Amino acid sequence: MTGKAAVVRGAAAWVAAVVLLVSAATAFAAADIVKISVQAEAVVTGPALTLGDIAVVEGDDAGRVAMFRQIPLGPAPAPGSTFEMSWADVASRLAASGVDFAGVVWQTQPAVTITRKAQVISRQSLLETARAAVDRLLGAKAGRSRDEINIAVLSGPRDIEAPLGNAVLTAQVPFGVKFGVPTVVYVHVDVDGRRVGSYQVRFNVEALRPVVVAARTIPWGAEIKPEDVRVARMDISRLAAGFIDDPAEAVGKMANRTINPGTPIVRQMFGNPVLVRAGSFVTIKAVAGDAEISASGMALQNGAAGQIIKVRNINSQKIVYGMVADAATVLIVVSP
Repeated sequence: MTGKAAVVRGAAAWVAAVVLLVSAATAFAAADIVKISVQAEAVVTGPALTLGDIAVVEGDDAGRVAMFRQIPLGPAPAPGSTFEMSWADVASRLAASGVDFAGVVWQTQPAVTITRKAQVISRQSLLETARAAVDRLLGAKAGRSRDEINIAVLSGPRDIEAPLGNAVLTAQVPFGVKFGVPTVVYVHVDVDGRRVGSYQVRFNVEALRPVVVAARTIPWGAEIKPEDVRVARMDISRLAAGFIDDPAEAVGKMANRTINPGTPIVRQMFGNPVLVRAGSFVTIKAVAGDAEISASGMALQNGAAGQIIKVRNINSQKIVYGMVADAATVLIVVSP
């Protein structure tokens, strides 16, 4: 608003105030007396202001007193807030109401300070409502009996001020519970059936389980020993598929890559230890029904138990494929 416009508006408000007082005085002798005393301070509870909120209205005519008290003056401050309304502003709004103020004796103030009462909805109440919604969803999920769920608040509202009345808090988890990314919850606040606000709460939800990790560096090709591993509780939502929770599953196996300390061990990181190495001499056994034939051979590939490798028959120099049975035997099964 420009300076000139502000001056014009202020002048108009004062004119309205003067007209209001003059009109009341003019008809004073011809009407029942009503006294309206505007207060310097007023405390209200509702969303809309009336003359009765900021003034004491007295008179013998109960109907006129009630009418004056109900004259609207515009919106009230937000819950818990305060603002100041000048007498010129009040008079302008009264004049705009079209009510006949004949016979009114006024006692005014330069300005009225108006405060709206509020109830405090604590941050703790909002967070507890949000957490309960997450807990309900987690309780409805099957297959998490072995998990230990850890829920931490990432962000949420402070204490809020709401209108007076019956406050009801409800929560909505629009995208469901997320692991590895924030879970978003909206807490809705309704007072006397009217929605007064919605507030976002963000949680970090972790599913903790025992996980086998490397206790020290495990070199590639080394046999994994009991002292090489330990169990730690970790958020499984951030782990690769194939993690293990029993050290016995890895102990005695061969690391097929270097595993650094603290690294969660997954099944892809280990395999059966090599029993037969390329260049070693083995016995080739060919089995057909009840018949068994043995020959000397040389392994051409490394092989773990049950693995198929190439073997050269030393006598015939032929290359055959067989399954590693143990450190000295490769088995060839021949259909009868």
